[in-house]
Amino acid sequence: AMFDSAARVDAPCVYDETRTLLVDGIRSWVQNREQGVIRCILGHSGVGKSTLAQTIARECRRQDWLVATFFFSRSDPDMNHTKKVVSTLAYQLAHQDKIYKASIEEIFQRSPSILEKSIDVQWSKLIVDIIRQSPPTPSVIILDGLDECENKEEQLHLLQLLALQVSPLAKFIITFRPTLHIQKLLQRLDLNAECLIYLGDSQEDRHDIQQFLRSSFREISRAKALTSGNGDWPSDDAQEKLVNMASGQFRFAAAVIKF
Repeated sequence: AMFDSAARVDAPCVYDETRTLLVDGIRSWVQNREQGVIRCILGHSGVGKSTLAQTIARECRRQDWLVATFFFSRSDPDMNHTKKVVSTLAYQLAHQDKIYKASIEEIFQRSPSILEKSIDVQWSKLIVDIIRQSPPTPSVIILDGLDECENKEEQLHLLQLLALQVSPLAKFIITFRPTLHIQKLLQRLDLNAECLIYLGDSQEDRHDIQQFLRSSFREISRAKALTSGNGDWPSDDAQEKLVNMASGQFRFAAAVIKF
């Protein structure tokens, strides 16, 4: 579930020349106490949500901003529900800072059965109250693939808990597919437009996929000495067709290059 776990050692990151505006925007938001505490990254399957989350996690760790991560996985029985989310995040918090560790140890001494309480109680005591004691540096928590949680009610409940955060130093990033039940909840929560980041077939997405394909084909061409009649391989028209076929899905572009 943690971004740097052995299970995620080969998890892809964003290609160097893509998503630059988005990553820069996240970096700026993390450092700004006036811009809210949550960013929801939405997009259909294949547009690169998890890849972006992995990239942001590594960037935040490099800046010493990252506190904890949880990557949901529908195929893993330990990561397709919310029952272990708080304990996993709290474990990482305890290893992040001695202030967090001391506070969490005190909570378990006072209430040894805390992990048997409701997720509301766990979240309040082990995440919200602990984060409020954070040092004067940004603290980022990333939850990826909320839609990979099998229980829809659990999805909605966790998203509501995230939306109620108040600590200006705690920044929460969560990614998910824009399913109907989540869209309805987002409307009820009435989050500011800046809190919602949509990935898909926008001009920026098309540009990033085009850049990825162009650079990748260039590397293949150099390695294999491939050219077409005008010296470019593949042609600009062929690359444009691939961008159109991708429809905002980096997964498609990556599959083309792998093939």
